[in-house]
Amino acid sequence: MKSCILKLLIKKHLCTLNKNNLNDKRTLSAIEQDLIRSNVVRISKTALLNISCLVCVKPYPNHRLLAELNNEENLIVSRKYIPILRDKIRSGYYE
Repeated sequence: MKSCILKLLIKKHLCTLNKNNLNDKRTLSAIEQDLIRSNVVRISKTALLNISCLVCVKPYPNHRLLAELNNEENLIVSRKYIPILRDKIRSGYYE
């Protein structure tokens, strides 16, 4: 199973790919722009998510969502990014 979660941790971008960590010095916005045509979507101010690794989403308090991934990790989708995630899933772009 492959999964990729990109998180902002103390001003460093950490990409977790199959239990391996990679660092990137670019801003999260720059990385997001590079991946605009991929199945990666922003889910919060500090995280990008590869939606091909998404198992399901569930309601979460304060109008947010809980994203369950195939590596058994859970991430919170901020309410600001729910429409973007919904549109990406509905477009059927992911593999």
